Amino acid sequence: MADQTEKKNGLPDIQTIVELGPAVVYHCNEYWEYGINYISPNVTNMLGWLPDDFLDDAEFRHKLIHKDDFHDLLIDLTDLYEQGQQKHEYRLCHKNGHYVWVSDEVRCLYDDDGKVIGIVGYLSDITQSKNKDRYLKESELRYRAIFETVLEGIITIDEQGIIQDMNRISEDIFGYNRTELIGRNVSMLMPSPDAENHDEYLRKYMAGGVRTDHWKGASCQRLAQRWRCV
Repeated sequence: MADQTEKKNGLPDIQTIVELGPAVVYHCNEYWEYGINYISPNVTNMLGWLPDDFLDDAEFRHKLIHKDDFHDLLIDLTDLYEQGQQKHEYRLCHKNGHYVWVSDEVRCLYDDDGKVIGIVGYLSDITQSKNKDRYLKESELRYRAIFETVLEGIITIDEQGIIQDMNRISEDIFGYNRTELIGRNVSMLMPSPDAENHDEYLRKYMAGGVRTDHWKGASCQRLAQRWRCV
C-alpha cells in the first residue's frame, strides 16, 4: 500500500533515490571474504566500470585498489566488526587507467542478536579535494624554499602586528631565533619612537592601504641583552 501511495503521489522509491545520488552505495555479506552483491549503477559515472564487473568477480574491487593503499586499508579493516563503522580514503582504478580518490564510509549491519550479517558502504569521489590538498602542500614547499633561501630578511605579521614567521636571515639580522619572536609584536624590533607609534601606523595602513616606511633602513640587534640601532 505504501509503495502504491508513493507511486501515486509521484515520489521516487528508495532504490531510485540511491541510484541517482552522488554516492555509490554497495552491500556485501562480508567485507573481504565475499564479493559485492549489490552496487548502485552510478558507479559507472565514478569509475567507468559496470555494476556487473563487481558482481561477477568477488576479487574485482580488491584488484582496483591502489597497491600503496591496500596494506593500510586491510590493517584498518581488522577492527571494523568491533567498531561497527569506519571511514577510509584510498584510490580505485578507473576503467580508463587513472586513479580516483574515494572516501569509503563502511557500516556493519546486525541481526536481532547483534551478529554482523553484512556490510554497507558509501563511496564518494574526493579526487578534487585531494588534488587541491596536494597543490597547497606543493605550493607551501615552494614558498618555504624561497622564504628560507632568499638573501634578505623576511618577517610576516598579522593585522595586529604579531609576528607569524621569519626566515633564517632575519634571525641573523636581529639576533633572535624564530621561537623567541613568533607570537610577539614586531614593534619590539624597532627603535624608538617608531616602536611606540607602530600600532597606529599599522592601523592606518590596514584602514587605507597607505604604505608607511616609518622605520625603513633601521635594524636592531640584541647584543649582551642591550639594544643598539645601526
